[in-house]
Amino acid sequence: MSRKFFRYKAFERIFKSTEDNQDTISRVEDKIKYHNPQSYNRKSPITLNWVSTDSEEEYNKNFEKRKNELEKYGWLGTTINYDLNSYGFRDEEFYESPNSIVATGECFTFGTGLHETQIWPSMLEWETKTKVWNLGLPTAPMDVTFRALYSWLPIIKPKMVLLLENSQLGREVFTNENAEPIGFWSPESWKQDLAADKVERYISRQKNLMAISELCHQHNIELRTISAVERHHIGMNAWKNNENEKFAASRDLMHPGLHFQQDLTTRWLREI
Repeated sequence: MSRKFFRYKAFERIFKSTEDNQDTISRVEDKIKYHNPQSYNRKSPITLNWVSTDSEEEYNKNFEKRKNELEKYGWLGTTINYDLNSYGFRDEEFYESPNSIVATGECFTFGTGLHETQIWPSMLEWETKTKVWNLGLPTAPMDVTFRALYSWLPIIKPKMVLLLENSQLGREVFTNENAEPIGFWSPESWKQDLAADKVERYISRQKNLMAISELCHQHNIELRTISAVERHHIGMNAWKNNENEKFAASRDLMHPGLHFQQDLTTRWLREI
């Protein structure tokens, strides 16, 4: 037996097999369909009044220090219902619908701090009289958007995907088969450094955009994208023109509100 073979066997003992069996693959592919570990453990539809940065704690802080803004933007004492399906997405249960459209992205698509009727997937559905699925998720990096599309495009089989590009200040990894969000909000400095590294951000963005494009191509689905740069431009213009209007800001006073969503809807209507 050659020395090279012995060396290979040593590596094999250390690293084991890198190829997963079909049972493992099936379990993993089922798990990544869910928004997060909470959705995976629940596995049932739910209605929440608070989600992500639109939290009761944040509202109470704003009530104490920024009550006038809550009143100005129409959120004083206002309830929001986040109706989530069994996989944690802000929509009904998914089913095959070949003539539909999938909307995806992060909090701006999910609609953090806004009523469902105030967000662009719902407004686009009303304008086009076409089912628009909302696969956007709050604080979701593009890693999450890719795995959501990877999981659900083969099921929904839509005719088109509309990607409102995510911020690149976040990533997602899995440890012990549980999603681990990484971003500037992370308490650990190495996670903050990872999100802040410009080379890492650039490579991650390119990989995800190429993967999403290829995924849509494989399923013969048209892909349209609004870049993060254009999204920012639309948001700033909407704020400049409507900052004193009701619902110009979302309930958490962090996200742009109704007018931004209306401008996104108009932009998508030109695109499709």
